[in-house]
Amino acid sequence: MNNKITNNNYNKLVKIIDVDTLKEKGHLKYKSEGFMDLNIDYLNGNNHIHNIAMAHNYICNGDVIPDPDVEIRIDTEKEIVDVICYQDGFTFKRVENDKNKKELNNFLNTWLKNILNQEYKLIEKDK
Repeated sequence: MNNKITNNNYNKLVKIIDVDTLKEKGHLKYKSEGFMDLNIDYLNGNNHIHNIAMAHNYICNGDVIPDPDVEIRIDTEKEIVDVICYQDGFTFKRVENDKNKKELNNFLNTWLKNILNQEYKLIEKDK
């Protein structure tokens, strides 16, 4: 797999989150006027490999629906980001081959670009 897109995704993601802060807090929430909240959760990791989940969610008939929810692996040493799986209210996709991996990483690239353009701001929780 070409590392250009995965490195590009890394460069975009680190403009949104600080991995160490996310690891310490476990969850970060971002808001942007007119858009769904962005929730980012630290799932697990060690050394320079970290797994996180990023999601926009909405409520439909009392159920929380992801739109989307993406699990991501971050390698801070290689400075790359790869999608592990993607889901929304209708679809679930897990990386299974290079074509699928490219499709999901291209989606992530566009989503991160949109998040940056929509100027999401971290919501500070009470200390």
